Amino acid sequence: MTIELFKTFDSIGAPDPRNTNVFTRDDATGEVSRFTLAELHKRLSDCTLNAAVPEDIQNHFLTARHLALYSWFVYRFEPVAQMQAFASLEFALRKRLGYEAAGERGPTLAPLLKEAVKLRLLMDERFRDWPGHFEPHWDGTSATAWLEGDALEYLTTMRNEFAHGSFTLFADGGRALRMSADGINQLFD
Repeated sequence: MTIELFKTFDSIGAPDPRNTNVFTRDDATGEVSRFTLAELHKRLSDCTLNAAVPEDIQNHFLTARHLALYSWFVYRFEPVAQMQAFASLEFALRKRLGYEAAGERGPTLAPLLKEAVKLRLLMDERFRDWPGHFEPHWDGTSATAWLEGDALEYLTTMRNEFAHGSFTLFADGGRALRMSADGINQLFD
């Protein structure tokens, strides 16, 4: 692993070189093009919270969006943005499930997600990033099998990876932010 250097003053506005080597494919046309700051901004603009979400959660999540946007300039902001998005979802779950009002921290992310699924506050088909996840599973299990299985494992594993220190560093195309936004919006419909 190479030690990265602090950006020089003259390079503050320059994209992180790792971002200039990313390409994207238009699903409709098949056209491949270089990923741009404008495309990143567009993706993050789609990660909005509805007006019913409390202001403190809105602001908490906005920090994740800004970090993700500025990861264009500092690639290492990406996992920080993802962690902030997962923390926003956990914050929203605690608030919606009443743990914050009771003056207690409450359970961690996995038990909170399980409780929200059980109460049908979170439903598979309302997460936009996982096409086909709400179709019947091969074994006939319910649609909530995705949230109780793959999604739960992904969210909690990645959150713990970032929260407890890790060398994990990858751009996920905004998936963590979209999943978190979709979950938060469901909680406050």
